[in-house]
Amino acid sequence: MRKSLNLGKIILILFISLNLNAKVSLELDTPAIYKGSVATFTITADGENVEFPSITNVGGYPIIGTSSSQSLSVINGKREKTLSRSYNFKPDGDVTLPKFEVKVDSQIYTTNEATINVLEPVVSKSGDEFVVEMRLNKINVHVGGNVRLDIDFKRRLDARYDRFDYDHPDLENFVVRPVGEVSQRTEGEYIVDTLSFLLFPQKSGYYEIKPLTARFGKAKSGFNDPFFSSFFPVDVEWQKVFSNTLYLDVLPLPNGVVNIGKFEISSEVDKVKADENEPVNLTLTIKGVGNINDIPKFDLNLQEAVVYAKEPEIEIGMVGTEFGGKFVQKFAIVGDSNFTIPAFEFNYFDKDLDVVKTIRSSSHFIAVESQAKDAGLPKVETINDSLVAPTVKEVVVEKNSYLNLLIGFIAGILAFYLFDIFKNRPKRKAKKEANIETKIKKAKDDKALFCLLLPYARSSELVDETLRKLEENLYKNGSHKIDKKELIEYFIELKEEI
Repeated sequence: MRKSLNLGKIILILFISLNLNAKVSLELDTPAIYKGSVATFTITADGENVEFPSITNVGGYPIIGTSSSQSLSVINGKREKTLSRSYNFKPDGDVTLPKFEVKVDSQIYTTNEATINVLEPVVSKSGDEFVVEMRLNKINVHVGGNVRLDIDFKRRLDARYDRFDYDHPDLENFVVRPVGEVSQRTEGEYIVDTLSFLLFPQKSGYYEIKPLTARFGKAKSGFNDPFFSSFFPVDVEWQKVFSNTLYLDVLPLPNGVVNIGKFEISSEVDKVKADENEPVNLTLTIKGVGNINDIPKFDLNLQEAVVYAKEPEIEIGMVGTEFGGKFVQKFAIVGDSNFTIPAFEFNYFDKDLDVVKTIRSSSHFIAVESQAKDAGLPKVETINDSLVAPTVKEVVVEKNSYLNLLIGFIAGILAFYLFDIFKNRPKRKAKKEANIETKIKKAKDDKALFCLLLPYARSSELVDETLRKLEENLYKNGSHKIDKKELIEYFIELKEEI
């Protein structure tokens, strides 16, 4: 009787253990991967409340992504909930997944161990049905320079495939840009499609460009017609094809140098003579081949004038067979006296001469006609010739000396009277000040209003704030609304105070 009872207990305990272990499971997406590929494992648990483990790495390899899913089912009137969480990582060698603990409905369950084997990819070679080859146009390059990567996807003339996919070259410490369209040619028994990319290294070092993976899929369905394939799901069998490995030596640039290539610089102004507070527009241009998109914004500081620097405009693309373009930065300069715009300097590493070069733009002297200073001085009026007595040659005659004295006295009084009239005549206000309210009202757009207010920069917080908003609207895609009425009222009050 006791033996029978013990056997019953053993069977019951074994049943419970099996049932508990069945609560969680760990499955591999595939037990073996090629080096450089992503491995995926999934933990699945049955229960209402599931707490998955927090996994940050496996075997020292960091988890690079996770995803979750759940499903509900009703069996014999009983509701069952299943939750799954998948983990992705990229091992470089064989790795064993340890046992993970999962909490399900307040009980702890343990997953099984599993091993993932990492295989070295077999490089495709001539004679294979599909071949992938990579090549660089040079084996060393400086930081900020660029190197061309060409990828050839080859297929034999008798090869058939229905789907194609490949891994985009994603290299650490490189900016990758596609170049041009896919080109096609024949090469012996192969049809070759070539994709080209420009690699821009951001950090020096010796780099290994690992094999690129391409996938050629063949439909296993009986429908090879694209018309039917679009309506019915097609089971595709994928064949992975690996390219060769490449190596690239990236050299550092000399200290303080950011740009590499061959460039030229120029600057021009829209005028060399300006009225006081009239904006002078300066345009700085750098063009050539190289990393022109890395040219920083220039600063221009003038003690004699107010400078507004716009954001640079950069055009990039292929200049012949090389990468390059044009850098343009514009400035608006307002001064109340003569000033000189100094030459701009630009340093870069000459890719052909292997030396640091400094190029300079021209300087510009701007002559400013100071209206404000002239307005503050007594004005010398030009008197019409008809009001001035003709010059009379003096003939000294002793007997007419009394008459001459009388005429001179009268002329002196007349001159004093005319001078007093002209001195007390109201001064003319500058046309700009007299009409500023009307001009603000009639300003047709932000650019016109910006140019109109620019001479009044730093005269008040309202004007400076308005100029800032206008600059953002014009050059930074801003959408500020400008209150013209407030500006007009400000200038009216300013005139009354004067």
